[in-house]
Amino acid sequence: MIKAVLFDMGGTLITSCSPQEILQIYDRILRAHGIKRSLDEIAAAKEKADERFDIRQLVDFGRNFWIEYNRLLVEELGVKEREARVLAETIDREWWSYADVKLHPDVLPVLNELKAKKVKLGLISNGLESDIEYVMRKVGLEGFFDVEVGADTFRSMKPDKEIFLRTLEKLGVSADEALFVGDSLENDYKGAENAGIKALLIDRKNVVGDCQVEKIRSLWELLRLV
Repeated sequence: MIKAVLFDMGGTLITSCSPQEILQIYDRILRAHGIKRSLDEIAAAKEKADERFDIRQLVDFGRNFWIEYNRLLVEELGVKEREARVLAETIDREWWSYADVKLHPDVLPVLNELKAKKVKLGLISNGLESDIEYVMRKVGLEGFFDVEVGADTFRSMKPDKEIFLRTLEKLGVSADEALFVGDSLENDYKGAENAGIKALLIDRKNVVGDCQVEKIRSLWELLRLV
């Protein structure tokens, strides 16, 4: 019997920013603070930051990871070193207010159905706890989940088994009593399976090729399993 359903956040519950949209967010924040650069220049600077930083360092450095990432990015754009740190902190602080994230239409009604069934709800993201909290407030899901877990909660990231198992511990359920839904084959589906949790891959646009996984196109489809 399924007692808990766990969800990924970006792409599963909320819309994800495309690479182009990420560049546009940087552009809007930078322009708001008097820095005018082309999208091509921002893309080149971001590429340098991507080469320098490994996202899995987030578990060790937390908030400072993104501040240092953004500091390098703006220095590549010609911002002087003494000003770059302040601007990097500003970008980090203002990022989600500029990001146009929205709930997918099926999210709220399905979550309400699960709550009505007394199913526990969990959220596991590779973002930071503070970012998860901000986004949940922004999209109207504050306090909706029994457990919200980020990369800094247990200093672990998907697809590591630990982040799944320790989330189950917080929820007070076993792996065979849980279901995980996410849009990443590696991080979500395989990560959950490796932790012994039944997984569903949500493929809203039917872009995942023929693979031996259980897929759904809408969150409504998971209700048949609960």
